[in-house]
Amino acid sequence: MEVIKYKYLKVYNRVMTGSSIELAIETNNTGINHVIVDSEKISFQSQGLIEGGHKNWNESAKLAIEIALEEINSPHKLTVTIKKLEGRIFLDTNNASIGISCILALWEYFKFTPEDIIMERIHKFVQEDWNNDVKSIPNFKRIYEN
Repeated sequence: MEVIKYKYLKVYNRVMTGSSIELAIETNNTGINHVIVDSEKISFQSQGLIEGGHKNWNESAKLAIEIALEEINSPHKLTVTIKKLEGRIFLDTNNASIGISCILALWEYFKFTPEDIIMERIHKFVQEDWNNDVKSIPNFKRIYEN
C-alpha cells in the first residue's frame, strides 16, 4: 500500500483556496477499481466539519477519484481509500478543490505530470466552483474535456 498526501493551494483575487488530502492506494485483483471513504474518523476540526460541508467533500472526493480512475484506465485496478480531507479556517476550501486534490494525488501515484494548459484548466475549474451551491458536487469530467 502506498500513501499519497497532496495539498492544493492557489490564490484567486487575493484569497487563498486550498485543501489537503490523504489517500491510501493499493492494487487489487478484483478486475474493478474500488473507492472507500474512510475520512469520517477525523480527530480534528476542519473547515468542512464546522461549516457542515464534510459530507459534500466526501462525495466530491469519491466522484473525482472514480472519474480519474475511469479516465486513466489502467490495466492494474486499485483500491483507493480516502483517509483524510482537510480544509483550514484561514483557507477557502470548496468541493472542487477537494476533488482536484484527489485527482492530482492519483496523477502523482501514476507519475503523470500535467501540462501547464491542463493545470490552468484545473485552476479555472476550482475558481468557478465558488459560484455553485455548497451542496453542489462538481462535474469533474469537465477537466478532461478539451
